Amino acid sequence: MKKKILIYLGIISVIGFGIYKYAFKPQRNIATENAIFKISANQLTTEFSANDSIANLKYLDKTISIYGKITSMDLKNNAIVIDNKIYVTFTEKLDQNLKTESQIKAKARYIGFDDLLEEHRMDQGTRIK
Repeated sequence: MKKKILIYLGIISVIGFGIYKYAFKPQRNIATENAIFKISANQLTTEFSANDSIANLKYLDKTISIYGKITSMDLKNNAIVIDNKIYVTFTEKLDQNLKTESQIKAKARYIGFDDLLEEHRMDQGTRIK
């Protein structure tokens, strides 16, 4: 009887430890990851226009290095819009010297397309200099 109880406790402990490790795994740090794709904002939107399901499989939740022209800025939320198509939220405070119509390179995680605002969304961005 004691042997069965010890076996059950061992199994429950292993399962509990597995659940704990799965639930509390460390967060990704996009700034230290290598970009899987290096692409312009226009190329990204063209791929989604051609076939959005294939493009989603390719880019969703991946680290992407993206470049283009800043069309608007939201310094309060540390975000910019690149080529009127891609909204990128940055982890660090944006440089006050950034200007609209200037070129930018950034690395961020692609999180999807916002149907309401009709723009692609990226988060955890860092500026590439």
